[in-house]
Amino acid sequence: MVYLYNTYPLGIYFLWKGKIKTYRTNNNGKEFITEIHKAGEFFGYPALLELDKYTDSAMALEDSNMYFIPRKDFLTLLSTNSKLSLKLIQLLAEKINKKEDQLLKLAYNSVKKRVADALISFSTNSKKEKINEEHNAIKIKRDDLASLVGAENETTIRSLNELKLEGLINIKKGAISIINQRQLETI
Repeated sequence: MVYLYNTYPLGIYFLWKGKIKTYRTNNNGKEFITEIHKAGEFFGYPALLELDKYTDSAMALEDSNMYFIPRKDFLTLLSTNSKLSLKLIQLLAEKINKKEDQLLKLAYNSVKKRVADALISFSTNSKKEKINEEHNAIKIKRDDLASLVGAENETTIRSLNELKLEGLINIKKGAISIINQRQLETI
């Protein structure tokens, strides 16, 4: 765990290596992943800027290294560095656009389409990070994938099986490989 829902932030985080999921849990314990952070990204800053508690929790998806920037140091840096302040505003605007896009996809796309989009996103990020280059495989727990696309585990697994039967992906030892990305994108 990196931080917990409904606690006050003591600073912000910069992810050096690995992947971190931020998520919310409903009253029934159902988890919804709001974002997956990869190396080179800051996270945990909206609550700090709002001077409020975290509205989500953060947890490592894999071995990760990160830097912690204490609240006081971060706020001092923001007040003395206008370029950094502008960059943070840009990050917040980008975050808002991503959330709006995520809401539209949840509202209008089928689970199969959301699963396909998530796999394409993971594959694209893995290629950028040169992770699993030899196999080009995506390693994600089925329940994390279901939480990310906003669906039940069974529905997500059914969608994965459909994509496999259509010859678009391959699943071997829990790792997912994309066979036909172009066709996967047209779902």
